[in-house]
Amino acid sequence: AAFTPEVAATTMKVTAVDVYSVGEFQDNAGEVITLRDFGRGVYRRLSVSDGRLVGAVLCGEVQDGPWYQGLIRRGLDVTPIRDQIVFGKHHVDAWLAAEAAAVPGVPSAPLAVGGD
Repeated sequence: AAFTPEVAATTMKVTAVDVYSVGEFQDNAGEVITLRDFGRGVYRRLSVSDGRLVGAVLCGEVQDGPWYQGLIRRGLDVTPIRDQIVFGKHHVDAWLAAEAAAVPGVPSAPLAVGGD
């Protein structure tokens, strides 16, 4: 069997701000999705390559870190949730449920990947 490296994650507190980092960040490959909410003290930077999440940095609210790590580890195509993914797991789950109610055939099950 071929060796598959583990997706490492780091959680730390930097000057009283929680930080979670997982995956890879290459400036020249793929797309960067960024959320900045200065009022809540939240920053998220997601790296997507070939439709798959490959890296995430979360500052402030880091509870979705394991969920992002699960998406990276499983190599799921995040294209269908591209416009929602930066808002986190609970937002994506609610959006999928609303889409399923409005459009037959859209999956309504939450994205059950790592974390809660």
